[in-house]
Amino acid sequence: MQQDQFYIDLGLSENQYSKEVIAGQQVYTSSFLRFYDLIVLHIISRWLWRCPPQNMVDLYNKYLSGNHLDIGVGTGYLLQKAKFPVEKPTISVMDLNPNSLIESKRRLAGIAGQLNAYRANILEPIHTKEKFDSIGMSFLFHCVPGAIRKKASTAFQNLLKIRKPEGVIFGATGLHDLGQTHLLSRRGMKNLNKKGVFHNTEDTLPDLEAALKENFKDYELYVIGAIAFFAGKKAK
Repeated sequence: MQQDQFYIDLGLSENQYSKEVIAGQQVYTSSFLRFYDLIVLHIISRWLWRCPPQNMVDLYNKYLSGNHLDIGVGTGYLLQKAKFPVEKPTISVMDLNPNSLIESKRRLAGIAGQLNAYRANILEPIHTKEKFDSIGMSFLFHCVPGAIRKKASTAFQNLLKIRKPEGVIFGATGLHDLGQTHLLSRRGMKNLNKKGVFHNTEDTLPDLEAALKENFKDYELYVIGAIAFFAGKKAK
């Protein structure tokens, strides 16, 4: 590991799959992140995906621990709005994009008792010294290339190795099949996939559930609009 000014780089493999993963997050420039919450959460999520951001905050309120890792953290909005079960939690943020790590660390500095940042790819083994009681990843899988059953299962296997045995892995993602039932979400997903921001044309609710079943004895899965919410608890 190499310590940078503001994050620990866990290393990335030089292969085509990793290049596609990296390309999918390059839209998150420092200038775009200034408008991320408004555009992505309050406009796109509410009107295209038919899922107001309070639904994601509610998920975090249910599963957050005092020792939490958030992956694909965006601006840190959900962590900033959610209620932690302790006054000064240990918060770790993980992303491929340094801009997201900078912004989320800035916004969460007043909340966390301890704040860590990592750059890593969830489709590759993740080596952190810490293990976590909760791991969140909202609006992440639909930006990762590949079919949901494979990419979610690979991510779950990697994350279970850094999750404490009684912890939880949870998140939300836009699914292609759910988006086809509404004109705005259908057009939105088509456009975002064409631009390479989304990679969810092979993402369906049955395949996400299959990935959960492959890795967890106990899980939760429900749908709001075009968004699937999930939580994996006891591992197999």
